[in-house]
Amino acid sequence: MEGTLFTIGQFTNPLAITQADYLTFLNYTFGSLAVNVSNYYPMSAFESTDLPGFYAISAVLTDSYFKCPAYRALLATIKAGVPAWTYLFDHTPSCGWAVGLNSPTVLELLGPTHSSEIPFVFGEVTNLPPPAGTCSFNAQEVGISNVFISAWTSMAEGGSPGSGAGIVGGPWPQFSANGSQGLVIENGTAVGYVNYTTCEFWDLVAAAQNSSAVASTGSGSSTASSTSNAPGPSSTSRGTSASSTSSASGPSSTSGATRMASPVISEPLLIAALFALLGFIL
Repeated sequence: MEGTLFTIGQFTNPLAITQADYLTFLNYTFGSLAVNVSNYYPMSAFESTDLPGFYAISAVLTDSYFKCPAYRALLATIKAGVPAWTYLFDHTPSCGWAVGLNSPTVLELLGPTHSSEIPFVFGEVTNLPPPAGTCSFNAQEVGISNVFISAWTSMAEGGSPGSGAGIVGGPWPQFSANGSQGLVIENGTAVGYVNYTTCEFWDLVAAAQNSSAVASTGSGSSTASSTSNAPGPSSTSRGTSASSTSSASGPSSTSGATRMASPVISEPLLIAALFALLGFIL
């Protein structure tokens, strides 16, 4: 999940998030819509994990701030007649990619989180974490990196991911709202389904927030609510989902725009939080 990296910075001890903590987070983040988010993402849905509170918040952050804005960008891009491609990075790196991320326990906790694919894209497969770490990616991970480098280079040169060398079932299919096929990265790279079904719910939330903002501008105060009959989230989905687009003026990478305050945490604060987390783990 993209959001695991940010959940760490939300609490003094992210490994001990209670139901009350979860509801406080939702109320602070979504206001009057918190009950709708809680109903769609009940903490009980994550009881199969060791840390249901941690992964519940991570799922909310992942879908609302990353996955669904990327999905909206994909839809807007293909609606404009511009080809687009999507991928799901669902591989937990065996090496850390930043200072403070070299503990196997922390890497397993974070999983395929925000920014974890960066060393694969840039071919940083040894001496991790940079600049002079002692960890190197295994052969499977080097293969993943090779696919990334080839696809990104092809996008820059010709506006498409290329022939799909190294991709099982390749080449990487162009995104279509009807099929939602993309590149799925686990212990290898393969063509597969990228699941954006939770975005139906987050579109309702975004619409309610926009409606509330408009009403507040006009009358000074307002309340809003949103409901959805869609099924709840899967607690086993931990990947990073993103979109890549190209146009006549050249390729670009896009993640869309979100209508909520971004959970931005500075790098020094994240590092401090990770070291504090190590203290709780050890």
